[in-house]
Amino acid sequence: MNKKLLLFLLGLVIIPAVVFGIAEPDADAIGKQFAKEHTGGVIGVHTLEEDITEQEEVRRAVLIIGGTVIDEEPYWKITTDKNHPRIFTDYTIKVDNVIKGGDKKQVKVTVAGGTLDGVKTKAGAPEITAGDEVIMVLGQSLESAFKGSYVPISISKSIYTVNEDGKAENQYSQRTGDEDVVKSRLAELASP
Repeated sequence: MNKKLLLFLLGLVIIPAVVFGIAEPDADAIGKQFAKEHTGGVIGVHTLEEDITEQEEVRRAVLIIGGTVIDEEPYWKITTDKNHPRIFTDYTIKVDNVIKGGDKKQVKVTVAGGTLDGVKTKAGAPEITAGDEVIMVLGQSLESAFKGSYVPISISKSIYTVNEDGKAENQYSQRTGDEDVVKSRLAELASP
C-alpha cells in the first residue's frame, strides 16, 4: 500500500480521536463522576454465573490455594455499558499452601465488586479484605484487561474465608467446614 495513502487513512482515524476526544473513555474519571452521583450507595452488579458442581469447579481450576490477603486495590473499569463503570478489586494473596497448580509465593486475584470513592458494588463474591485468611479456587483470566491475574472459577462459591475458629466459610454455598477438611476435600477432588 502506498505510504501517503496509509498516512492519510491513519489521519482520518487518529486526528478526530485526538481533537474530538473519541478515544477510549477514562475509566477513573467516569467512575469518579458516577461516584459523585451515588456516594454512600451500595450497588448490586448482575453477573451471569453458571451453576456448577464443586467437582467441576475444581476440574476447571488452574490454581487452588490457601493464603492471606495482604493487599487490595479497587479501581474503576469500563465494561459493556460506558455510562455505568464497574468497580473491580485486585487482591494480592500471600500463598501459604498450594492445593492444585504450580509453586506460588504470591498471586494477584481480580474480583468484580469493591468499595471506591464512597461507592460500594457487590457482584455476589464473598467480601474479603487485607488480613483475611482465604481458600480460593482460581482460573486464569481470558480477558486481555486482566491478563496476569487469576479470577475465581465461580464468583460466589470459589472464595472461602477462614475465621478465627479455623472454619472455612462461603456465605453463598453449603461448602463450609473446618479449614483442613475443606482443603482435604479440594485436594481429593483435584487429584487425578
